[in-house]
Amino acid sequence: MPREKPFEVNIEKFYKYKAVDIMLFAWVSCLEKNLPAVNQTKAIENFLAWMGLSEDDYPLDSAKVTYSKMKKDYLWRK
Repeated sequence: MPREKPFEVNIEKFYKYKAVDIMLFAWVSCLEKNLPAVNQTKAIENFLAWMGLSEDDYPLDSAKVTYSKMKKDYLWRK
């Protein structure tokens, strides 16, 4: 039987988030890793603009909290 992979440890928690939250997490973490000059707020604003989401659809503060929680729980590579 294959060994459990490190990223599979919390996979059940990962699926409690909505698809847009998961996309936000992937988008912002990729920008933070590959373009360090882009700060978290700017990366989130960039994602929301790309998705065509307004402040009423997905408030910036809510997106920041969601991203921070997901980063703490799931970003196993630094």
